[in-house]
Parts: sequence; structure tokens; C-alpha cells
Amino acid sequence: MASNGIEALLGIAQAVPDLLITDIAMSQMDGIEMIRAIRAKDAYRDMDIIAVTGLKFEDLDKRGGLPAGVTHFDKPIPFDQLQGFIKACILHRRVSA
Repeated sequence: MASNGIEALLGIAQAVPDLLITDIAMSQMDGIEMIRAIRAKDAYRDMDIIAVTGLKFEDLDKRGGLPAGVTHFDKPIPFDQLQGFIKACILHRRVSA
């Protein structure tokens, strides 16, 4: 758990997760900026990322949009879809290993 993008980046440097679930609206560093920093590192290339937001696509586009390969869920989070996505990620990692 992290309360902002900078804290999350520091935590990821300590222990790289397979899956990151982040909000877009965060203090100090928003989720889009954080995701771009993560995607810029080869060591994090295989990390699955879910961005959760209440923003509309137009507002996301004004911020530069989500990087390719990031899964987007609107708030409120559809937990059945989130659970299905996470199960698919786990299965994919098992098959790829």
C-alpha cells in the first residue's frame, strides 16, 4: 500500500509486484505520471497495471492518456470484472512460467 505515486515507486523498487492497482488522482505524483515512470524501466515491463479512476476518457486524454497496456476500470470498481482480470493475470503467469 502507498498513499501517493512517489511512495509507490519507492515501494516497487524494494519489491516488484506482479500486479499494481492504482488510482489516477493522487497527491504529489498522479497515477499517470507514476505509470509512465514504471513503464520507462525494463525491470518492470512484465508488471500488470490496473488504473482506477472516476475521470472521463476526455479528462484522461487531457492528462496525456494512459500508457499502452494499462487496464482501466471506472469507479465504482466492478469487483467481478476486477476479480476476473486478476485471475486471468495469474493464469497467464502460470502458463508463461
